[in-house]
Amino acid sequence: MKLNQLYYFKIVCKYNNITKAAEYLHVSQPAITHAIRELEKELGICLLIRTNKNVFPTQEGELFLQKSSEILSNLEALTDEMRDLGEFHRTVIRVGVPAAIGTVILPQLEITASRKLGIELEVVEMTSEEAEFALYNDELDLIVLLIEDKFYPQLEYKVLKESSLHLLTNKNNPLAPKKSISIPELQNERIILFYPGKIIEDIFKEYHITPKYVLHSNQIQTIRRYICAGLASTLQFPEAFMRDTDIQRIPVLPSYRLDIAIGKKRGKRLPTAASRLYHYLAEHPEEILL
Repeated sequence: MKLNQLYYFKIVCKYNNITKAAEYLHVSQPAITHAIRELEKELGICLLIRTNKNVFPTQEGELFLQKSSEILSNLEALTDEMRDLGEFHRTVIRVGVPAAIGTVILPQLEITASRKLGIELEVVEMTSEEAEFALYNDELDLIVLLIEDKFYPQLEYKVLKESSLHLLTNKNNPLAPKKSISIPELQNERIILFYPGKIIEDIFKEYHITPKYVLHSNQIQTIRRYICAGLASTLQFPEAFMRDTDIQRIPVLPSYRLDIAIGKKRGKRLPTAASRLYHYLAEHPEEILL
């Protein structure tokens, strides 16, 4: 059994597609197929269910994925730890940032990391759900995300700024003068769902409301143009549009927490550079949250 076989299998399971895995790994499809078939032959089990377009792990494959991912994670942690003891410290830190938060902290996050800590960042914009998944699968070192009022069993985090859900709407909207607003008052409001928007969808379901969705998007500039044109409103944390004078921010009551936090995988030893960035931001959040 070879480590590259374990890694190929992990990436194939991530995409459920050999072509996409080959593109990600920069190797040929036949090389991945051969590696996994050799692995199946050695183990004497079938790891993948193959269809015309996609592949899915079998029940045995799911177990093998879990165990082999632990091996790869431990190996990466060991490599980082040994490098930290030697002269090849890893200074490029992989950070996942949702698009809405990116409007608030980028590029100040990169400036702070570079000038204050001498750390180079590889920033990937993705949804909070995608960022959490990538972190748990050791594809990222840290993530900046919105923390709801719930338990995150696989995540350790430090809150950088306490925030809450607001209605973000055009200043000429009839709702704009309100000091606060309740969810039932949005029954007839045209709403932009910041994709994937599970938080918002769950809140509307809680009140048995079917909102008038006019746009599903994770493109912050597109959402901004819709709001500034008075076409629709959205529910989001207010800092996402803090610099927009045409956008009114109205607190939602009862309050729904959406704190901005820096997170890492629970129980994982971070490379020295990532650990320094994690603790520095926790102590100096004002440097990236202007």
